Amino acid sequence: MVYTSIAPNPANDFLTSMWPFIGAVILLPLVLNLRQWRLDCRRIRQLAASPADVPGLESLSDPPIVSFLVAAWNEESTVQPCIDSILHLTYPKLEIVLCAGGTDRTWEIAL
Repeated sequence: MVYTSIAPNPANDFLTSMWPFIGAVILLPLVLNLRQWRLDCRRIRQLAASPADVPGLESLSDPPIVSFLVAAWNEESTVQPCIDSILHLTYPKLEIVLCAGGTDRTWEIAL
């Protein structure tokens, strides 16, 4: 029977001893940011206005046009969901102004 011994690797020992520290450095900001994100979402919901909160909105027979300016430079993968989300709004008078350019198909997809 042959026994072999593996020489200890100082770099491996260092990494093993540093895992708790590395985990804390990575997880602590993540947890703190998640907490702040939840607080921000709660605050946004508190500040959000419903149509009933805006005086005179129901009585407008001809509401003003709301314009969305979409700047897109090589945004082939994201321009369609962006435009779709604007078109799914319930406001009756919307216009979308698209400033598209670049070398991909952003303009073709938006049309």
